[in-house]
Parts: sequence; C-alpha cells; structure tokens
Amino acid sequence: MNREKFPRGKRSVEEKRSELRGEDLAGVWLAGADLKGADLQDANLKGADLKNAYLRNAILEGADLRNAILEGADLIDVDLKGAKLEGAELKDAKLVNADLRGADLKGADLTGANLSHANMQDTNLFRINLKGADLFRTNLKGVDLTGVDISNAFLDKWADN
Repeated sequence: MNREKFPRGKRSVEEKRSELRGEDLAGVWLAGADLKGADLQDANLKGADLKNAYLRNAILEGADLRNAILEGADLIDVDLKGAKLEGAELKDAKLVNADLRGADLKGADLTGANLSHANMQDTNLFRINLKGADLFRTNLKGVDLTGVDISNAFLDKWADN
C-alpha cells in the first residue's frame, strides 16, 4: 500500500475541493485525515487507508472505494451515491444520514457501524456484515437482506419505508 500522506499545503481541503474530484488516490494513506466537505466525486480511492478519517459532508458520489479501510471514519452526511465499496472495511464507521443509494457494498464489513437515518435504497448488500450495526430509521427499500449478517443489529419498523 502506498503510504504517501495527503499533500499538505497552505490551503485547506475546502479550498482544494475541485482538485480532488476524479483524482487517483488509490492506495494512499489518509488515516485520520481531515477531509470535511471534500469533493471526491468519481475519485479513485481503491485500497486507500482512511481509518478514522473525518469526511463529514464530503462528496464521494461514484467514488471507487473498493477494499478501502474506513474503520471508525466519520462519514456523517456524506454523499456516497453509486460508490463502489466492495470489500471495504467500515467497522464502527459513522454513516448517519449518509446517502448510499445505488452503492455497491458487496462483501463490505459494517460491524458496529452507525447507519441511522441513512438512505440505502437499492444498494447491493450481498454478503455484507451488519453485525451490531445501528439501522434506526434506515431506508432499506429495494434492498435484499438475504445472507446478510444482521445479528445484534438495531432495526425499527420504519426501516423499509
């Protein structure tokens, strides 16, 4: 894995917003990085280490996050529509109010993740782990939960509306 740190400069991530759209950041080490509000639409983050990264309000629509490490990441209010998250590690990630419509989470590990109020409509959840996840008021419309481990997960009656 490429252990290069996120480039540091005088400008904030907010100012570099357009520079990150579609960027190739595959395998880059961004553990603990502050990427609040960053525009990473269509970026290649395949295999990137984003453990405990702060991505609140970031735009990751269509981003390639296959096999990325997002354990403990703050993904609150993040746009992940159509993102590729196959095999991603999202243990204990905070995905509150995240938009995951049409995302591919095949084989992802979301053990203990907080997905309350998230929109997961029409996402691919094939063989994912939602053990102990918080799915309070999560939109799961059009989602097939066959074979998904939801043991000890918190679900409510509103989950399929």
